[in-house]
Amino acid sequence: MNEKIFKDLFDFHLKSIEGHCLKVKWALKKFAKSKLAEELGFSQSDINDIAEAHDEDKCDPFGPFTEEYAIISGVYNGKLNPEDYPYNSKLDKATKYHIKNKRHHPEYWDNNWEPEPVKTWTERKSSKHTTANGSDMDDISIIEMVCDWKAQGISQGNTAKWWADKCKKDGRYIFKDDQWELIYEILDIVDN
Repeated sequence: MNEKIFKDLFDFHLKSIEGHCLKVKWALKKFAKSKLAEELGFSQSDINDIAEAHDEDKCDPFGPFTEEYAIISGVYNGKLNPEDYPYNSKLDKATKYHIKNKRHHPEYWDNNWEPEPVKTWTERKSSKHTTANGSDMDDISIIEMVCDWKAQGISQGNTAKWWADKCKKDGRYIFKDDQWELIYEILDIVDN
């Protein structure tokens, strides 16, 4: 990829990630004002710290997967034609790196989780994902996860509850009953 195209793509990617992170911050701030946040013992400062660190690895111009994150963002947001940027194992590695290193992903907590290999963009978007066991997730990570789902829902024109229901029905994530209860309590706050 030539330098000019990459710079334009990375700038677009940064704006996309910054927009996503602003939506996550909005949802986290909404949660922070709730009675549930107080009951769980989380302060505005705790929530702000989580918001500031959300997905920062995707914004590092010198990170190990800078180009891959930019390509994924470009294809998903219609900036790049997927036929010009065939899906490859390095894109899979970038995705795995992110979700195995960020606590708000259930896959982070599952030492046995491995993604199903995919070969095309169509497979990536439609394939059934390998189930991840998030039963060891702590409350603050669950809060950030639900706020991440909310941000994605806003971008995709649906709700975080829609995604939670789909994940539960499809068995994408394993959570304990009290964790699912917490997830839906948070959803009641951020989705309304």
